[in-house]
Amino acid sequence: MSDYLSCVYSEDKRPKTSYPSKLANYLYSKYLAQTKPVSMLEFGCGRGELLRAFHDMGLMVRGNDISKYAVANNQDMCIDVFPFVDTAPYSDCSFDCIISKSFIEHLHNPVKYFEECFRILKPGGVLLSLTPDWRSNYVKFFDDYTHVRPFSKISLGLIYDAVGYKGIRVDEFKQLPLLWNSTPLYVASNIIAPFIPQTIYKSKIRWLREKMLIGYGAKE
Repeated sequence: MSDYLSCVYSEDKRPKTSYPSKLANYLYSKYLAQTKPVSMLEFGCGRGELLRAFHDMGLMVRGNDISKYAVANNQDMCIDVFPFVDTAPYSDCSFDCIISKSFIEHLHNPVKYFEECFRILKPGGVLLSLTPDWRSNYVKFFDDYTHVRPFSKISLGLIYDAVGYKGIRVDEFKQLPLLWNSTPLYVASNIIAPFIPQTIYKSKIRWLREKMLIGYGAKE
């Protein structure tokens, strides 16, 4: 029987691209370059492409996922298989950075996750959380049957604050690399966005409309 990861993220449905490497470099330069983390943990690492990109940048990485498919595709990296509920099998103050992409919206109790990350992070460590922006994805957010918890820019910032993170910021983000370092192009994409149907799934034009949120917080 296929599981979620091997079905939704199979090679034929979502072929591997250079995008994870571009994203890793962007995230590092914008959010991590100042603290220069050495060790990184990724929750919900999936096929491991983003984790591998950070590995190739020289970080000591570890990942976890609910699917054994993650291990099968990353036998040269340390991947733990377990479903996150309330606790994670990692020691206090273990990692410089914890990251997740498209993960926290799958959690029934995300507060527990943010608390566990706080415990696991070293002092000065950083938690990065990438999740779909509810306001630009609400029409098809629940088309993924594993989605349970949508986030807005406000709610994501509040959960960081409630757990005790400092230096909190929540940025809007579109998954088109050509928009990342060009304010004029990003503004133009926002002008075009209302004319793009939310029900577009496969065309890259969807990324002119759809936004992610990037949450950032540090443990003092």
